[in-house]
Amino acid sequence: MNDSGRVLATLCRDPNVLESLVELCSPHFEVRTVATSDELLELATRRDLDIALVELTGTSNNDIGLCSEFRRRCHVPLVVMSQGGSEVDVVVSLEVGADDFVMLPFRPRELLARLRAILRRPRVESVGAGPSLIYGDIVLDLTDRTVHVGSRSTTLTGREFDVLRALLDRPGRAVPRSELLTVLARQRDGGPINLDGCIRRLRLVIEAGAGASHRVEAVRGFGYRLELAARR
Repeated sequence: MNDSGRVLATLCRDPNVLESLVELCSPHFEVRTVATSDELLELATRRDLDIALVELTGTSNNDIGLCSEFRRRCHVPLVVMSQGGSEVDVVVSLEVGADDFVMLPFRPRELLARLRAILRRPRVESVGAGPSLIYGDIVLDLTDRTVHVGSRSTTLTGREFDVLRALLDRPGRAVPRSELLTVLARQRDGGPINLDGCIRRLRLVIEAGAGASHRVEAVRGFGYRLELAARR
């Protein structure tokens, strides 16, 4: 599997570890190395990355501060690494904002699998007035049933919202047509149940624009899936 176009930012103080990471990740990601916490936080502020991989300093206050500030600035996944971290280090890192904790020296295939698994997960965060389900640049507001894709905002019908929520709950995996029809049947928006029409409207919202990073794909004889495409 090649994730070319997905931006991985890495902050690593050990040059040997950094060299190994760049060699491992470059065929799969666009790797951007940063030298300081401030540089990483600047990327987070601009949301100019898809995932961050950070080697902890071993200084608890600095590490906690970086994780919590990174999480305050963006919802991008954060994976932290440490040599010989204690259970307390792991727990605290995860509680203040990290999505995963990797022990050094890392195991290459396992690390790549962890990064890909994290990127497949949607996130639920408080954005604006209420909770939102976030996947890549899709932000589905669970309160007002609005979807934000990049800078565009669209209010969905009840049926459109429920179908998109079902796809977002399992990003990258096919959702059976029968299940999506059941989802549509729960809503009483009026009019006939038309799954294909609903999918067409969602595609217009999600895939609009030359730089669209998502697509709703038909899985022949089964259903539909929401895919996160490479950046263009």
